[in-house]
Amino acid sequence: MARIIDDASVEPVTRVLLGAIDVGDGGTDEQRAVLRALLVGYWDRADLDIDALSALDPDEAAAAVGDPSHRRHVRELMALLESCRHPLTGAQVDRVERTPRRCTRTDRTWSSSAT
Repeated sequence: MARIIDDASVEPVTRVLLGAIDVGDGGTDEQRAVLRALLVGYWDRADLDIDALSALDPDEAAAAVGDPSHRRHVRELMALLESCRHPLTGAQVDRVERTPRRCTRTDRTWSSSAT
């Protein structure tokens, strides 16, 4: 089965997703469990330990994910992980919304709300 993120991009994408869920707490247990499930079960990367990876902030995220199709898929995965925070907080929503805004305004693949 083809994966939406190529093997070479799994680590930087995982770091972007870690940054998207971290609102000062490193993400909830559920968010981290879902991210681990993606990492191990879908991407087959049990060698990557999310506890050892450093999260990327929104500015770093834009530089780390350059492929337009990957950016779109990362945005979808951020929304998935955002929905795993209970209760959902304004800080979580802001964090997820800030990451795609760091992309250039002419690249509409990162966020459907780019203007």
